[in-house]
Amino acid sequence: MKKVLLLLVSVLLVGCAPSMEYVWKKNDFTGKEFKKIAVIVISKDFAVRSAVEQQVVQDLRDEGIDAVQGTTFLTPSATKSDWQTENIAKKLEALGVDGAIGISLVNVRDRTDYVPGDSYMYPSGYYRYGRYVYRNYDRIYTPSYYENVKEYVIESNLYDVMVTSDKENALLWKGQSTLQNPSSLGGAASSYAGNLVDYLIKNKVLLSQNSKSTY
Repeated sequence: MKKVLLLLVSVLLVGCAPSMEYVWKKNDFTGKEFKKIAVIVISKDFAVRSAVEQQVVQDLRDEGIDAVQGTTFLTPSATKSDWQTENIAKKLEALGVDGAIGISLVNVRDRTDYVPGDSYMYPSGYYRYGRYVYRNYDRIYTPSYYENVKEYVIESNLYDVMVTSDKENALLWKGQSTLQNPSSLGGAASSYAGNLVDYLIKNKVLLSQNSKSTY
């Protein structure tokens, strides 16, 4: 479990923008306009939770959707009991939340890719022919090689928290994104959030006044 949490830290804060590769939605679900959405990242690292939740919440608000970070009610001092579904539901109800997005790391995969060699021309000098001067070019070849690729699969789940029967019926939509070879600190949290919210709005999973007038 500790290794999984550490991987979640590196995946959500490091790497390139992921794409939405797998999606599922409830059969009778055609999109919903929520009053307020809670964004909850599943991780014991508070800094990771805060960074990702903050960016997703900001992107939702930019689309005219009210949202709140899970870190505001699931603080670093939250107990195991606080994380139980029924207790989270009570907190969401008190905050006027009717929708929730849960984000977590679900898989890590390794593969090996073959990268073929390439060639390109470069100027190597000049030569004169009569009264004309010409540029001479040589060709350089780069070798082929094998590259180890590590893929991190992140899943986002959208719930209607007003459905109190069970968690399965409350689940409206889920989507998985893949990050490959995260390598640099910086804007992965922003990229992930932007990709997620953009998909939810453009595909009318989440409806808002902004999305109704734009798409």
